[in-house]
Amino acid sequence: MKTTIESLLELSGISDNINRIELYKGMAQKLREVTEQNQFHLMECFYSNLCGLMAHSDMGKTEYNKVNQLLECFHKILFK
Repeated sequence: MKTTIESLLELSGISDNINRIELYKGMAQKLREVTEQNQFHLMECFYSNLCGLMAHSDMGKTEYNKVNQLLECFHKILFK
């Protein structure tokens, strides 16, 4: 989970959009605070939101690649 949080914080430094920056920071904060029991559900929500973000946002290549990498990590956890 630590790697996921670090990736989200890294995304907040990469993004050039204030709304996405706040989104990434908020996701990282929620993952820090949630109990292990609720992490799976939260990750399902984040996965869905990040998929929509990739489909409908205009982001730079670096941010796009990092979000894609994070989605792959979520996919491995959620769809074992």
